[in-house]
Amino acid sequence: SCREKIVDYYNTSLPAKLKKAETFATQGDYASAVSVLAFFPDCVDGYDKVAEKMSEYYQKQIDLEAQYSIKEAEALMVKEDYAAALDILSSVNPLSTKSTEAMTLIYKIAEVAKAKKAAELQAKVEARQRALEAEQRAYERDLETMQRTQDYNLKMAKITADAQAKYAAAVETKAEEVEKSVSDKIVSLLFGDL
Repeated sequence: SCREKIVDYYNTSLPAKLKKAETFATQGDYASAVSVLAFFPDCVDGYDKVAEKMSEYYQKQIDLEAQYSIKEAEALMVKEDYAAALDILSSVNPLSTKSTEAMTLIYKIAEVAKAKKAAELQAKVEARQRALEAEQRAYERDLETMQRTQDYNLKMAKITADAQAKYAAAVETKAEEVEKSVSDKIVSLLFGDL
């Protein structure tokens, strides 16, 4: 009989609770609408209507949450904060009618990430190529400088050798002249007195 009184209580309060739940739902507060109806036992007359409304409100609640998540993720994608957008999109309930839209955005983020990674890799390759070209130019400049230094040293060695040869020839010529002059003086001295 207590059971009958409890069931009777729920049967009589059902229309008012359905109306209250509908009011919450109209305001967009689907979680409260579901919680109002969640207390009804399945033995109440019209429980099928309660279950139907709970299912409807739950679906609207997860769809609303999914819509908020999608909008937030799209805003983050505009800011190029793809990691945060991905975290938000991964929280979308798969039972939501918006889950397909969320998955589309997840795939879009994956494509952007793949393109970004490819661009970063290309930038690294180009930077390495520029570095190698700079090293090659520096090496060629060093070789050119070494060649000029070697050419300069060879020219200086040739000029020095020519100067030494001329000096040696001049010294030898001068020595011969001095020797001839001394010889002439000696002969003149010896034979000049005769």
